[in-house]
Amino acid sequence: IVKCMIKRNVYNEGLTSAYNAFPKEKKNYNEILPAFEKLYEDVGIDVHFGPKLYYSTEDPTDIIVLELLEDYQMRPKIEGLDVEHVKRSLKWLAQFHAASMKYYELNGPYGEDYKDGIFAESVEKLYQPFYDSYFDHYIEALKKLKNGDRYVEKAEKWRGNLFNLILKAIKFDENSPLNVLCHGDMWS
Repeated sequence: IVKCMIKRNVYNEGLTSAYNAFPKEKKNYNEILPAFEKLYEDVGIDVHFGPKLYYSTEDPTDIIVLELLEDYQMRPKIEGLDVEHVKRSLKWLAQFHAASMKYYELNGPYGEDYKDGIFAESVEKLYQPFYDSYFDHYIEALKKLKNGDRYVEKAEKWRGNLFNLILKAIKFDENSPLNVLCHGDMWS
């Protein structure tokens, strides 16, 4: 799998540099995820949190080459998951979050780059127009889900304020014993 910034422009350059996306992603694949997996390996549990990083560069553009996960299948979002796969996903997320807490306990803070993720006050002006423009699409997709209609009225209350609500919900609290590294990209 090759991930790259196809063309740098004002939007994606500002967005990715605002939260230091590329260096952080390299560190995640090269250091953080292998360390999480090692925590489990040390107690006899085989768990994988992502593909292996084979290569990365920032010149002439940001490029990351990752292991191809041949057995991995992505279900269409509109179909959702059955109960068994929801349980597997929640177990995986619980393992990921537990590993992130243990890693923090053993190694201390992840660094300043990890205090803010893709939801940060510093990128609000870049993200808010995106959220506003796609909110109608979100509502339409929600209506297509099984039982989705019952959530539309609640979701409409978020219109124009979704980014701020997310920012408030995930704000880093250094005094909390329950800070975890958030995966942030569970389905896409």
